[in-house]
Amino acid sequence: MVKKTITIGDYLKKNEKDAKKRYDSAIPLYAFIIGIIVTIAVFLINIYAIMWIYKLEKIECACSDSWMRTYIKYYLHVLIPIQAISLLMNIYLFSTNNMKMLNELNQNTFLNAYVNFTKIISLFGVVNIFVVIVFINKLKEINCYCSEDIKREVYWIYNIIQLSIIAISLFFILVGGVTMLLLSGGKY
Repeated sequence: MVKKTITIGDYLKKNEKDAKKRYDSAIPLYAFIIGIIVTIAVFLINIYAIMWIYKLEKIECACSDSWMRTYIKYYLHVLIPIQAISLLMNIYLFSTNNMKMLNELNQNTFLNAYVNFTKIISLFGVVNIFVVIVFINKLKEINCYCSEDIKREVYWIYNIIQLSIIAISLFFILVGGVTMLLLSGGKY
């Protein structure tokens, strides 16, 4: 019995149409890669932030003892597992690259409940941004030496960037809304 050998060129020609069809209907590869990279970066920033908070508690940093520190700590305790789940889901979706499976996930009631839960946590996240910025600014104003750490600075900068992105987004939404009203002649 002789096995028919197939060259790489023949294989690529044969599977080119199937591959093109599969990748044309799939979510772009770069979207998953960017999502995974951003999620890992944010995940690490938040891990370091919780480590900084625990360090403050361990050394009994009196000038940082505040309800804001407690709020940040508990918020991060909820956020970090959510980010871990999101990271694992992104990696899984990236590795399967299967739109049918993605559509099935969108109809999953457990996943929909999880997504709604993350939306609620996002509202607390907006509050957290303001709390972190105010908290760290106060620590800097009173020269709280026991709170000084590179983790504090990175977390502060990260939250300022988040606030800037939210502000820019709201600005564009506002400009878009006003433009729509002006172009429609006030019909909306």
